[in-house]
Amino acid sequence: MSLAVAVILAILLVASFLLAIVFHYRKTQAIAVNRKLEVEIANLIRAQEEVKKLNADLEHQLRDANLKLTQSNAALVALDQELESISYSISHDLRAPLRAISGFSTIVLEDAAEMLPAESKADLERIQDAGRRMAEMIDGMSQLARISSCVIHRESVDLSSLAGEIVGRFQALEPQRHVECVITPGLTAQGEPELLQKMLENLLDNAWKFTSKRADARIQFGSQNGSGDAQTIYFVRDNGAGFDPRYADKLFEPFRRLHLEKDFSGLGIGLPIAQRIIQRHGGRIWGEGEVDKGAIFYFTFTP
Repeated sequence: MSLAVAVILAILLVASFLLAIVFHYRKTQAIAVNRKLEVEIANLIRAQEEVKKLNADLEHQLRDANLKLTQSNAALVALDQELESISYSISHDLRAPLRAISGFSTIVLEDAAEMLPAESKADLERIQDAGRRMAEMIDGMSQLARISSCVIHRESVDLSSLAGEIVGRFQALEPQRHVECVITPGLTAQGEPELLQKMLENLLDNAWKFTSKRADARIQFGSQNGSGDAQTIYFVRDNGAGFDPRYADKLFEPFRRLHLEKDFSGLGIGLPIAQRIIQRHGGRIWGEGEVDKGAIFYFTFTP
C-alpha cells in the first residue's frame, strides 16, 4: 500500500513539475506576445500620429493652394477686365483721331487738289493709306482681345462642311482662278462653331492668297493621327509661295510678315488669330514650308 502511495505521489510530483514547466513556457510566450503587441501598438500609435500630422500638413497646403488659386483667379479677372478696357480704348478712342486724319486729308485733296503739287498729293494719299492700314490693325488687335476673353461653348462642329463653304465663297469672289481644292469629308471637332469657322477662314484664306501666283494652285484640308494617344492632327496644305523655314517661329507673331506687301497683301494678323482660337480650345498649331514649294499648317484640339 505504501509503495502504491509512493508511486502515486511520485507521479503527482512529476506531473506538477511538468505543469510548472508548461506554465512557465506559456507565461514566457504570453509575455513575449504581449511585448510584441505593445511594440506594434506603439508603432501604430506613432503611425496614427504621423498620419494626423501629414493630414494637418496636407490641409494647410490645400488651404494655401486654394488661397493662391483664388488670388490667381482674381488676378486673371482683373487682367481680363484690363484687356477689355484696352480693347475698348483701341476700338473707340483711337478710331476718332484716325477718322479725323483720314477725313481732313480727304478734304484737303478734294478742295485744294489743283493748288497742290504732285508730291504733296502723293503725301496726302500715303497718309490716307496709312490711316486705313492703322484702322485695319486696330480691328485685328480688337479681334485678338475678344477671342482671348470670350466664353467657349463646345459642341460638335463639321469642319469639312465649313471648309467647303469657305472655299466656295473664295471661288465665287474670284471665279477666274482655277484652284484644285481637296477636302477630306467627315472631319469634326468639339469647339465653339463661330471661332472654329474664323480659324478655318484664316488658314484657308492664307492658302488661297499665297497660291494666287500659281497656275496649278492646289489647297488641301485633311487630317492624320498623331503618335501615342492617336490624337487627330488636322492640316491645311498648299503649293503656294511657302516661306523660309528659318522664320517658322515668326509666323504667329501679330503683324509679322514674311513676304513683301507688293507681292501679297495683308496685315499679318490672320495666323495669330487662328493660333489664339486653337489655344483657347486647348490645342496647338505649327507650320512647315519651303520657299516656292508651299506650306502646311498642322493643328490639334484637346479631345
